[in-house]
Amino acid sequence: MTVSSRRRHQFLLAGLRWLVFFFWCALGLQVFFVARIAMMRYVDPGSTAFQRSELGRLSHKYPAVRWSQQWVAQPKLPLHIQRAVIASEDDVFASHTGVQWDALERAWSKNARAEARAQAKNQTPKVVGGSTITQQLAKN
Repeated sequence: MTVSSRRRHQFLLAGLRWLVFFFWCALGLQVFFVARIAMMRYVDPGSTAFQRSELGRLSHKYPAVRWSQQWVAQPKLPLHIQRAVIASEDDVFASHTGVQWDALERAWSKNARAEARAQAKNQTPKVVGGSTITQQLAKN
C-alpha cells in the first residue's frame, strides 16, 4: 500500500467514524425525547416552555412574579372547562381536518406584508400563524 492510498484509507475511515458517531448521537437524542415524553405519562411537568419564556420576560419587569400551578386530572375538570380550553386554542377544532388552510394563507400574506414593512424600516417583523391545535402539537 502506498503512502497516498494509506492516507486516503485513513481519511475515509475517519469520515466513517464521524458518520457513525453522528448517527449514534442522533439516535441517542431521539431516545431521550421519547423517554422524556413517556415520563410525562407519570410525572407532571413543572411548566411549559411558553410559561418559562413568559416568566423570564415578566421577571425583568416585575421581579416579584413567581410561577405556581397545581395539576388537576382531566376527568375532574368540568366538561365546559375542557371545551373552553379547546375553544381558546382553536375555536373550530371539531370542524376542520387539522389545518385551517384559509387561515394559513391569510397568515402567509400578512407575514409577507409585515416583512416588507419591517425591511423598509430595518426592523424585525412581527409574524403570526394560522395555528391550530394540530400545528401547535407538531411545533412543540
